[in-house]
Amino acid sequence: MPFAGRDTCSPDPEPPLRSYAAGRVARVCDAAHAMTPNLGQGACQALEDPVVLADRADASDGLHEYDLLRRPRTPYVARRCRLVGRVAQWSSRGAVALRDGLVRAAPADAFQKSLKPLVDWSPPACEDRRPEWPCEGRGPE
Repeated sequence: MPFAGRDTCSPDPEPPLRSYAAGRVARVCDAAHAMTPNLGQGACQALEDPVVLADRADASDGLHEYDLLRRPRTPYVARRCRLVGRVAQWSSRGAVALRDGLVRAAPADAFQKSLKPLVDWSPPACEDRRPEWPCEGRGPE
C-alpha cells in the first residue's frame, strides 16, 4: 500500500481511502485517516483504531472487519473537523459577524449536542469474544 502523501491542513484533502486493510497489513491513525486538529479528534481516532483492531485480532478476517467498522466513522469525523476549521477561519467582517451571532443565539446545549456523534463512541466489543471490556448498556458485574 503506497503512502498517499496527504496535506492534513488542506481544505480539500484527498478522498478517503477505499480500504484501511490489504492482506495482512492495516493502516491506522493518520496513515488511514489524517484530520485537521480543529476538534481534537486525531488523538481520539488514534485510540479508537487499536481498540477495534485488538477486538478483531482473533477473527480470521479481522482486518477486513476492522476496515468495515472504522471506515464509516473516520471520514465523517474528518469532515466535521475540516468544517469547524473553515468556519473558525472566516475573516470577512460579515461572515465573522454571522458566525459569532449564530453562536451567541444558539441554545446553551447546542454545541454539546452537535458533538455527541463524535464523543459518544463505544468499543464494538459486546460479543462474547471480549466480555471483560465495558460495553454500552452493560456495566461491571
